[in-house]
Amino acid sequence: MLCCHIEPWVVMAVITEVRHCTLAEVTEKECLDDGCQNNAELLAALKRFYPNLTMDSPITIIRWDNVRGWLKDNDVEYRFRPQTLYSRIQPE
Repeated sequence: MLCCHIEPWVVMAVITEVRHCTLAEVTEKECLDDGCQNNAELLAALKRFYPNLTMDSPITIIRWDNVRGWLKDNDVEYRFRPQTLYSRIQPE
């Protein structure tokens, strides 16, 4: 179950893969899957939440399937809220 302490949503998903690596080791496909073109763009996006993150920082990549629940059923409504991860993150 994935949930958020800021927004009242919950989803269930089947975790299919967990990979530990540094941000520099994230593949191009993993960046694209997360909506970024490359590692530098991913770093800029993640710095919004983790300001001390660097290319050498350890991260965990979690892949999932069979997503169900409120967020999945209401993704269009949720997507356009300015505080969500779906919003375009601009580097400061």
